[in-house]
Amino acid sequence: MANGNGSNLGFEERLWSATDKLRGTMGASEYKHVVLGLIFLKYISDTFEEFYNRIKAQESNYTTWKLCQMNLAIRGIDGDIL
Repeated sequence: MANGNGSNLGFEERLWSATDKLRGTMGASEYKHVVLGLIFLKYISDTFEEFYNRIKAQESNYTTWKLCQMNLAIRGIDGDIL
């Protein structure tokens, strides 16, 4: 594939090959569930990170901050790495 100025980006073939390896012998009708699941996971991850950063910015509200930290601890997520 080419970008806007017509040059070849170079990673498309490797990406397509990796996709074929992941799909294996699974049909496209089944593989769509895997892809849609990954897209949903990315959406949830981005939404959670945005919410976490919003709460972290309001760190002066100690109760809200502690509830967020407890929620992360319950889920097994280290709040310092986000």
